[in-house]
Order: sequence, then structure tokens, then C-alpha cells
Amino acid sequence: MHTKIILLNIIFTMFIQNMVYAKSYETLTFEIPQEKENIIEVIEFFSYICPHCNNMELYLQEWEKNIQDNIILKRIPIANNHHSQILQRIYFTIEELGKTNLNIEIFIELSKNKNYFKKNKEIKNWLIRNRIPIEEFNKIYNSFSIETKIKKYNNLVKLCNLTTIPVFIVGGKYLTSPILAGNKYNATIQEINKLIAKYCIEKNIPSINSNIN
Repeated sequence: MHTKIILLNIIFTMFIQNMVYAKSYETLTFEIPQEKENIIEVIEFFSYICPHCNNMELYLQEWEKNIQDNIILKRIPIANNHHSQILQRIYFTIEELGKTNLNIEIFIELSKNKNYFKKNKEIKNWLIRNRIPIEEFNKIYNSFSIETKIKKYNNLVKLCNLTTIPVFIVGGKYLTSPILAGNKYNATIQEINKLIAKYCIEKNIPSINSNIN
């Protein structure tokens, strides 16, 4: 009986992963306000301990190199346990320091170097290797502004009622993900580009050229 249940779970998981959705995006029932006029925000909800988010990051890195100035990629790490809360706070701290280029390094540290950032020593060693002043990092890490940002984005995560990650929201209005895009990371990037173009037409924002396919 136990074996049958396991097999059914495997079959169900494979079925979900291979589902073809009628639509490659969804429209939110509410609209997230954009912080600046004529700026298109692409929000990514992700987790450092999600293998799909890890794989998606390489595509995002390439995509971000080619986007125009009026497109902003805003990463929001999700925290649902103590470990992911630490990683979330680390990301918002390096963001405050203007070091978002180190985002990929966190993924590498976790997946390849098996440094899970669970102990102060592990965090400290990583900071030293990446030439981040420890005192400055700690000051921001424990600051009120980071606490405020965490509460703000945790509330947004709840509001969006996410059922999977990674998920992308374009212009605060359109949602897509690798699952909706046929379980392909490159197709997800293409869908993001299409939604940016759609949003620009709707909002009368100058057209955007994107060379990422």
C-alpha cells in the first residue's frame, strides 16, 4: 500500500510538471503600484534553497545585461523558515550596499560550496572573500530599514498568494513563471519580454527592444 502511494505521488508530480497551460501568464486581481513613472518593474519572487530558482538565475543574469534603463529587475527572496529568513536578510543587506551582483555568488555558495550561511562564521568568511566590510554589513543587516523592507515584502508575498517559485510579476500586473511558460527557463524570459511589451503599449510607455530570446 505504501509503495502504491509513493508511485501515485510520483505520477501526480510528473503530471503537474508536464501540464500545458492554456495561457502563459495570469493577470493579477489587483495592481502593484510602480515606484516611478515610465519605469517597468519586473519582480522576481524566489528562494535561495529552490533548485529551479538557482537554474533560473543564470538566464536572468544574461537577460539583465541587455535590458534598457527603464526596466528594473527587483528580486524578492521568500522566507518561510529560519534559514530562509537569514538568507532573505543577507540579500536585502547586499542590495542596500549596492552589491546585488553577489546574488549569484550566494546561489553558488549554497549549491556548490555547501556553505549554508547558518552560522555567523560562515557568513563572516563569505563576506571577507567578497571584500564586504563586516562592520558595515552588520550595521545594515540589523538596521530598522532592513526590518521595514522585510515586513513590506513579506506582506506582498502573502497578498500575491504564491503557489510556486520562481514567479515573475511584470508592471505590477502580469504574472508568469517557468511552470506557466511550459517548464522552460528560456521560454520564461521570452514571456517576460512579451509582457513588458504588452504593458508598455497599455501604459503608453516608449517601446522597448529586447534582444534576449
